[in-house]
Amino acid sequence: MTKAATKAPAKAKTKARATIVERDDEDRRPGAEFAGFVADLFAPLGPVAVIRVFSGHGFKLDGFNFALILRGRLYLRADEALAADLKTRGSSPFKYSTSVRNVTVSSYWSVPEEYLDDADQILDWAKRAFMAAQMNPKKKKKAKPKPSPSPARGRGRRPA
Repeated sequence: MTKAATKAPAKAKTKARATIVERDDEDRRPGAEFAGFVADLFAPLGPVAVIRVFSGHGFKLDGFNFALILRGRLYLRADEALAADLKTRGSSPFKYSTSVRNVTVSSYWSVPEEYLDDADQILDWAKRAFMAAQMNPKKKKKAKPKPSPSPARGRGRRPA
């Protein structure tokens, strides 16, 4: 068998409302169909990439993560104003538990299910989520500098 025959197929790019949305057509994870539905809702924003995150899906535009689908729920990146708006409509921040503690991620808020059929409202919130992501990007931790290599031991002679 040749190398070409064993090569895995490339990810397909699917057109959605005149923009390219990257999606893995082989995605068999729970919620893949829902992720496709949400990607279509977000398509007017531009080339939204659907990426794998944790056990769900993430939505990225121009290098900024602005939405997630985790545990079958859509979460949007929110600043204080969007979080307050979503909270008045029954939304809550993303929460998870570890063996040590309960964690609340106040930068991502759920979209109430009754609004999933309102494409205009979802698109407005998605625009606001994208702006929130741009205004408050997640800061990557600077990598600690590697210690300089120590002088080789046992090589050569020590100066006299």
